[in-house]
Amino acid sequence: MTIEKFLSDFLKIQDGNVRKELSDCGEIRHLKKGKILFYQSYEPEYIAFLLRGIMRSFVINERGGDSTECFDYEFGCPVVPSLPMNAPASVNIEAETDSELILFPIEPVVKLINTNIEVAKIYNALMCRSMQKYVCLSRVLNQYTAAERYAWFLSEYAELQGRVSNKNIASFLNMTPVTLSYIRRKTAAGHAKGR
Repeated sequence: MTIEKFLSDFLKIQDGNVRKELSDCGEIRHLKKGKILFYQSYEPEYIAFLLRGIMRSFVINERGGDSTECFDYEFGCPVVPSLPMNAPASVNIEAETDSELILFPIEPVVKLINTNIEVAKIYNALMCRSMQKYVCLSRVLNQYTAAERYAWFLSEYAELQGRVSNKNIASFLNMTPVTLSYIRRKTAAGHAKGR
């Protein structure tokens, strides 16, 4: 996947001048598992889009451990540590697996969002999709039982099974690893009985 192809085929940018400007300043970057792309409290230099792999957003909690905020794993999803994009990062973002991303410097992207209607519409659509995801996650974490949260995870994040650590899944679902292990055993036992 070239940057030009990503801009035209995935983001559907029609304006050839915009595609050229972004292609010229963009880069494809490979990250090894565990490599941090964005650090909390630092202003990000790039907006990133995922090509392959899994990225994990997390914050450091008051006990010094980390708490998983979300996973990005779908092709083309924006990997953004803050809103607005040029604000200090509200989370750390690391590669949960070996990953590949397209990076665009923040400044030209922000300028295009403010001056180009096509880019502004694409940005707004991506932000609306992210907000919908966030609202759904917030509802799940606040209204579902631990078992319901795990069932939701299996339904919505099936691609992550076996690819991310149980510790990070438990953190994402706002439960302890012990609780997650118990629920998984209970779920497995239920499936075995159903056969």
